[in-house]
Amino acid sequence: MTAANRWGCPVVDPVSSALLGALGATFSALHQWVVERAADQAAEQAVHQHRLRGLARPDRLLARAARELGELRRVEFARLSDQEWLAVQDAVAGALTAARLGELVERAPAVLASSSRLRARVREAGRPVLQDAGLGQAGRDAYHHLLRHTCHKIAVRAREVDAVMRSVQAGIADRIDDFASRDERRAADFERAYVRYVAAEYATFELFQVSVGRAPAKHPFDDFYTAPSLARRQDPGDDAELTGAGTDGRHAIGSARRVLLLGGAGAGKTTFLRWLAHLAAVSVHDRRDDSWRDDVPFFVSLRRFGDRPLPGAEELVEAGAAPLAGEKPDRWVSGLLRSGRAVILVDGVDELLLPRREEVRRWLDGLVRAYPDARFVVSTRPSAVADDWPGPDFRRFELLPLSRNGLHRVIGNWYTAARALESDPEQREWLTRCEERLTRSLDGRPDVRALVSSPLLCSLLCALYRKENMYLPQSRKELLDKALELLLGQWDVQRDIAVEDELRMSTKEKIILLERFAAPMVRNAELLIGEEVAEQRIGRAMSGLRSEARELEPAQVLRHLVERTGLLRRQDGRIQFVHRTFRDFLAAGEFVKAGELGYLIEHAHDDSLHEVVFMAAAQARAREAGELLGRLLERAGKRVTRKDREVADRLELLAAASLGYVDVIDPEHVRTDVLTAVRRLIPPESFQDAELLARAGTFVVDLLPGPIEVGKYAEETGADRAGVAAR
Repeated sequence: MTAANRWGCPVVDPVSSALLGALGATFSALHQWVVERAADQAAEQAVHQHRLRGLARPDRLLARAARELGELRRVEFARLSDQEWLAVQDAVAGALTAARLGELVERAPAVLASSSRLRARVREAGRPVLQDAGLGQAGRDAYHHLLRHTCHKIAVRAREVDAVMRSVQAGIADRIDDFASRDERRAADFERAYVRYVAAEYATFELFQVSVGRAPAKHPFDDFYTAPSLARRQDPGDDAELTGAGTDGRHAIGSARRVLLLGGAGAGKTTFLRWLAHLAAVSVHDRRDDSWRDDVPFFVSLRRFGDRPLPGAEELVEAGAAPLAGEKPDRWVSGLLRSGRAVILVDGVDELLLPRREEVRRWLDGLVRAYPDARFVVSTRPSAVADDWPGPDFRRFELLPLSRNGLHRVIGNWYTAARALESDPEQREWLTRCEERLTRSLDGRPDVRALVSSPLLCSLLCALYRKENMYLPQSRKELLDKALELLLGQWDVQRDIAVEDELRMSTKEKIILLERFAAPMVRNAELLIGEEVAEQRIGRAMSGLRSEARELEPAQVLRHLVERTGLLRRQDGRIQFVHRTFRDFLAAGEFVKAGELGYLIEHAHDDSLHEVVFMAAAQARAREAGELLGRLLERAGKRVTRKDREVADRLELLAAASLGYVDVIDPEHVRTDVLTAVRRLIPPESFQDAELLARAGTFVVDLLPGPIEVGKYAEETGADRAGVAAR
């Protein structure tokens, strides 16, 4: 039966009046916009007046649209019932209405002339409509097809209207195509400039202490970076075999839309994210055929936002490429995020206080909900977040410890970079012998190899092996102790390098200064402090030093520590340690020497202090180590409620992990007490617990159940034997 709707269009196939109404409203608004601007210029040209009057009547356009809808239904979606087809059309009409296209005619007509931009806007606005439509899979497929078809028709008509307008008013500056081409050209030009800047800004990294005795040298990622391997962490419901290990980092991250990247201290999280920013920018700029070619990168270092509001979408350029922020086109970043052509790389959740981390979670959740097609990679230490943080849509990957081959590559790259800075042929030959012998030594010493499982510690070992005439440290404490000696100037003295403004303070005095400087940073959870505050703390730290040292100005001492030690650096007018590991190690030394282990015990539930507790255990004398671990167990024993029990379990695991850093303990029964307490916590119940347990050392292996115990447990509980073993 043939009918007619309120627009006078014959309907021979079910056509939604709501859809034709939405199209008619859009066409009318578009035509009215042109007529109002062109009428004066066309007043004396009858042919143009006629054309303009014709533009203001959408009847013919809608009649054609009705016929095309019927044809589309018969060709593409014949299997849909009339009711389903009408529901699909009504959903598209709702999306067009929600997008408020009429307003775009006045505010952003270029969106109407660009099919892809129009489709992105309508699709985003129509998400709630689609969810409420109750369509099946076939209906949803038809919805997306019809949405694409309709947006294309609107865009075509917008360009046709502009062509008529240009013939009427050649001098009008705000023609639709002019808007479209001008905005698109500006956006394209800025995108090229932005990715070129990011590719260069993030193209290098510092191989730790390669350039000792000189200003820090930057080395190209392409030549010297050892890309880490990743493992995907299992979600509680995953089968064991679904989790891969040793996955290539670039491709593993490139195939996921939302990633939480986990890594311990010194694992290289920041360097890895900077490398990803460089890779993505180069891929976009060069149009490389890989998984990053469509992702414009935005790097956000959270340590810069410890006391500042987190950036909004349009502030992401300033966060990672500040010099270009003033050139950014309006709504450029949000457009990329909405179209799915952006990746936000967020570094350092663990570097913020606990309440601030919750703000980061809400900030991320808001960005994800606003821009569901964008990509996100967020880095943190595992102990800093719960197993379900920030949300179920994030896939968890962990930076693995350096494998034997990875260790070889880091060592090779370090010594290659060191040789490139040496002009003396004998020194270059010496470095080659160091590289070869260190590689062989580590192959035969798995105990020492375990000390340098991170790129930071491996680089430290390379520098010490060079300086110490091929001597291998035997513990992590010895490695860090000797690293401090290296960084605090002994290298310069031994090599007779002239040092401008040398304070001639002893290494011991410098260590005391830095320990006293680091401890309040830990108490206040600070990674960056203002230069004036730093000078004040240096002044207080100088109390009790030799009279010659006390005569120095705090500003002079701070400048020396920044410029000559390699432990502190300036960033944006603030002072920070070059790596958090050194802050924690030095602060731990001060807590031990000052008799302030009670502070660490009282705050041991705070994951940001775990590394400090480990370092304190490593530096404590036998009785101090016994006090630290014994009081951790005593505090755990006072917890009675279920929530308290979770904290108690964590404290006992922390004591076990700290035991792995202790050589001698007094009284000896504390060691037995720790083993007894931790035995009941195997297997661990969370990733954070597993991480702490892994830090406890090889003695944990003796506590693990064997095949018989695993089989018995599986039979009693009906659990899968492989799953029990995987836990």
